[in-house]
Amino acid sequence: MKKKYLNEVRLRLQSEKTGTPEILTENDMQHLPEPVKKYIHYAGFMGKEKISNVFLKAMDKFVHPKSRAGCSLPLNSTIFLTILSVHFISMQ
Repeated sequence: MKKKYLNEVRLRLQSEKTGTPEILTENDMQHLPEPVKKYIHYAGFMGKEKISNVFLKAMDKFVHPKSRAGCSLPLNSTIFLTILSVHFISMQ
């Protein structure tokens, strides 16, 4: 199932590829609040290629406050986001 999901993500990424990548400039950030602008500068994103896709993986565990010690439910989430088009890919 995971392999199928990752294959689907790769196919979507390949189909999203466009021509010349756009570069992040001051003009792109005019509408953003000052703290966000400061962070973008601090993180070194200015003058770099704009990001259009993000792949996130989160792992944690849920522990109910009334559960016995050692009882927990593992939580694993894999998320693929793109700003170019909308896709819903499910790991069933």
